[in-house]
Parts: sequence; C-alpha cells; structure tokens
Amino acid sequence: MAQSCQEVQRAAILRMLNIGAPGDQQWGGAQTWKVLVYDKFCQEVVAPLLKIGGLRAQGVTINQSLTSERLPVADVPAVYFVEPTEANIKRIAEDLAKGLYESCYVNFASAVPKSLLE
Repeated sequence: MAQSCQEVQRAAILRMLNIGAPGDQQWGGAQTWKVLVYDKFCQEVVAPLLKIGGLRAQGVTINQSLTSERLPVADVPAVYFVEPTEANIKRIAEDLAKGLYESCYVNFASAVPKSLLE
C-alpha cells in the first residue's frame, strides 16, 4: 500500500532524530537524549507530524527556536532542522562557537544554495 505524504514526512523526521549509526543505542534513537533546534518554518513542518510526546519518545528532551536565547546543554547533542538561509547558518555557527551542545547534526528543509556553501 502506498504511503501518504504525511507518513513519508513523519518517517523522514524520525530518521533525522535517530542520530548516529542505525541501531547504535549509544548515539541513536530514543536512547540518546537530544535537543531539537528549529526555525519557524521547520517547527510548522514538525508540529503536525510529531506532538511533544512523540518527540520525547525519540529522545528529544528540549525543543527550542533557533532565534531564542538558549542556555548551554554541553553534555547533549543538538539536532538542527532549519531552512538554508544565511541568517540561520550564521546563528548555527554562533552556537558552535559558544559550545552550546556536545555535538550538532544540521538538517536543512531544502537544498542549500551553492552561494551559502562557499
């Protein structure tokens, strides 16, 4: 049976949240606590697909806006889900410079323009 668009999107979000190697319980899946950082657009993508309980089941302990002031959580990895804009990339670079998280996994909602990769 064919999957609906929403089912495909939900599966993609779950893969994104399963950081690290597939099946690696040290780094991936619900066994690893993580922070989800997203912009307004991606928040609106995630909201109808995974409610707070669904995020918690995937190990997301904190979900925050990229534009909010965030305190360091140095012993937890962060999963970023944002649109590929210059402002978002700059903000992620600032977070990295501050050492807010143990590590980070950056996921863009669409292809990154070549100009932003240079």
